[in-house]
Amino acid sequence: MKKDIIKAFENLIDHPFTIIQMSDREKFHTGLLQYALKEYPQLYKLIFDIDGEFKSELEFKSIDLYIYESSTNKKKPYVLVESKFKTGLHFSKTKNGEVKQIQKYADKYKGASKGYLISLFPESENLKINDHEFIKEYKNISFTGNILTVLESILEGDSKEEYLLLDLWVSYLKELKIIIDFIKQQQLESLNLNIYNNNKDFEYYSDKLKLSGLFENYRLNLINEEINEAIKQEKKVICFKKKNYEYFSRIDNTRGNALLHYEKKFKNPPHEDFISYGIQWQTDKIKFYIRSKNKKVNKIRDEYLSKFGKMLQDKVFPNGIDLKLNPNGKFKSISIHEHSMFDDLTEIPNKIIELLNCLEDIKTSINKNI
Repeated sequence: MKKDIIKAFENLIDHPFTIIQMSDREKFHTGLLQYALKEYPQLYKLIFDIDGEFKSELEFKSIDLYIYESSTNKKKPYVLVESKFKTGLHFSKTKNGEVKQIQKYADKYKGASKGYLISLFPESENLKINDHEFIKEYKNISFTGNILTVLESILEGDSKEEYLLLDLWVSYLKELKIIIDFIKQQQLESLNLNIYNNNKDFEYYSDKLKLSGLFENYRLNLINEEINEAIKQEKKVICFKKKNYEYFSRIDNTRGNALLHYEKKFKNPPHEDFISYGIQWQTDKIKFYIRSKNKKVNKIRDEYLSKFGKMLQDKVFPNGIDLKLNPNGKFKSISIHEHSMFDDLTEIPNKIIELLNCLEDIKTSINKNI
């Protein structure tokens, strides 16, 4: 099993799409889907369950794949397709505040009949749509599931030279499916394969394919779901009230690295520049941070980070790494623990809950001058 995964990684690294540095490009895979729809129109029915004659355009009016009836001249939207190959759904800023990306598109195209999200992993965000006559929820389908299955069946026995590109795509998705299935099977257990005396082999190969951020994102979603479930069932005593934003959680991606953070606003900021504080986990580092209004060096902030970072580390990660203040900016942090997202993560949800509990215990101290 493990050697099969290594072989899949090696095949992907040697694949033409990787060699020409296109394999991790979201637009590239969406473009291949559009090309397949053009060459095999029956795919509109097989993938999106729509009858009739259709055309599609790539990145048309902010929509990744915009499907419309070919009989109309106005390109009235019929299916809105959001494609996510390396990242998950994000929130968009509007005049009414932050809304889900897919909600923003549904609001813009009230006449669309269906919405689809194509991804590699099941999307954890709620895909329901509000106040739309036709689209009540985006349907989530997979590149290595639904689409791969349909492509394999339709290309079987087809040897026309112009379709060799799609055969290459199928070969790429088949190898990627082996890895995706393994990650989903492992859940929060270690992904490292320990082959060739290398206990970081999974991370090494993921970096080679530039897909580490995607795999991290999936595992962070699992952690966030477990934490939210524990809070919901009151297994832990924690003041985590998402509705009134006392705390809020967010999974994001910066510079190709996934991150998870839990943030709380200062009620009575001990310094006029302080906005919020919280816990973040990114690039193997779990950090305590303070967010400020500006980037200026602030000795008071450094004192707060050092004092409360040490307090959190002593309670949750004793005998851990040397505390280290990270670079200045509006966001500044201190690293309190180091743990790879590819290692065993089964205890991490409880550790993060402990950290959040500690923040609640010391919130009075944090909200006053040292």
